[in-house]
Amino acid sequence: MRADKVEVLTTALDAIDEALGVYDADDRLVAYNDRYAMLRSAIGGDVDLGVRWDELITSSLQHRTIPEAQGREDAWLTFRRRARGAYSIIRQLPNGSSYRVNERRTLLGGIAVVWTDISDVVRLDHLAQAQIVRPASRMRPATDPDASRRSHELMALQWRKLAEYADPIHREIYLAFAATCERRAGEH
Repeated sequence: MRADKVEVLTTALDAIDEALGVYDADDRLVAYNDRYAMLRSAIGGDVDLGVRWDELITSSLQHRTIPEAQGREDAWLTFRRRARGAYSIIRQLPNGSSYRVNERRTLLGGIAVVWTDISDVVRLDHLAQAQIVRPASRMRPATDPDASRRSHELMALQWRKLAEYADPIHREIYLAFAATCERRAGEH
């Protein structure tokens, strides 16, 4: 690849919001953007061209940054190696931010890894769950019809935002909640 094409690709990778890492068929890192280096380093491992994925994941285990692996590291590592290239998880970092991590196999046998920041969606989900489990006796009717309408509109928006990132079953539930909130907003 000519130098100007490499520069165009590098600047393009750094311009996107997602963190992106690309591994070749030998599972060595061949391309990544700054966000990927930052996030991958946050869970353990020295990110650099040519580093093997196995080195990075082993470092993460040593740093104990993978909660679902703690106490069963060998079994988890075996599972993770088998799932390589067809893996998706929501990963919460120590700073509280949340990312959807997706790995997909490329046509040349490599693997593309994309980390998408879903921190806002996770916060909305926690808020929505808190609203669902709040006892009805603690809910108070709004005395201002405009405030009630705005509240229902906001909740509808939050449910629709959650639906964008949800699995199919939860997506339908969230959209039904959004429709209910929109109906109630229209009643005020």
